[in-house]
Amino acid sequence: MTILLGKNDRIAWYMGEAGKSSPTIEGFADIRASLLKNKDQVKKSSGRDIVIIVKPTDGAKYKNFVDIMDEINITKTNINAPAVDDDPTHLLDSERDFMKSKGIL
Repeated sequence: MTILLGKNDRIAWYMGEAGKSSPTIEGFADIRASLLKNKDQVKKSSGRDIVIIVKPTDGAKYKNFVDIMDEINITKTNINAPAVDDDPTHLLDSERDFMKSKGIL
């Protein structure tokens, strides 16, 4: 699960490879349910624990990063430590284009 932290306290997330599945946009009030649902789906379908990549963007606030790390901890989706890629130049074109089209980058 890749989690992109955007501006205005918005989150875009997707499962699998970038560009192969349509990202979902949520606020922090909804992300907990998505983390739990995706954690369960991955476990049931593969028998493995979910892997989470967090990518804060320039539009995100530090509070957004702290909040998502809290949600990952609360939902116990951090069995494997989440990968954090805080270099905005590592955003993939498909991620950047989607976020711009939705006004959260």
